[in-house]
Amino acid sequence: MRKLTSLFLATSLAFGAASVVHAQADNLTPPTASQHRPMHPHGPDFFHGIKLTDAQKQQVRDIMKQSHQQMKRPSVEQRRAAHDIVASDSFDQAKAETEAASLAAGAKDRAFQRLQTENKLYNVLTPEQKKQYNDGFERHLTEKHDAKGHAPQDTAG
Repeated sequence: MRKLTSLFLATSLAFGAASVVHAQADNLTPPTASQHRPMHPHGPDFFHGIKLTDAQKQQVRDIMKQSHQQMKRPSVEQRRAAHDIVASDSFDQAKAETEAASLAAGAKDRAFQRLQTENKLYNVLTPEQKKQYNDGFERHLTEKHDAKGHAPQDTAG
């Protein structure tokens, strides 16, 4: 069992390192003008194609600022405990399970906070803007995506 846990941890670390390397490689070549869309306050496409009034933009900024202030990072002690488990000469399964449960609870809290913030942002929209947002969401769900999660580019010229 210890070998399986060690293998799982090593694989996770390897995939994490590969993701960092891959992300850095993607950043070397900037996207073309047709591929680039500016980042919106909450994710790349939350308000894509929806024109917000200045008052709505201010509401979005206020909601995001409040959300950011309420966001809780894992404490220094939690991060140190996780590091101690990883950097140990032998794997302590009991400690790891306790720490994993603590990290999972934090992830649940962050997911709850994100959903609550997105609901506040959604409710800034007018009924017509909500319809546009919902239509865009449905379109996104039904589009085919490549391995990176991107919708195919329109190559017709």
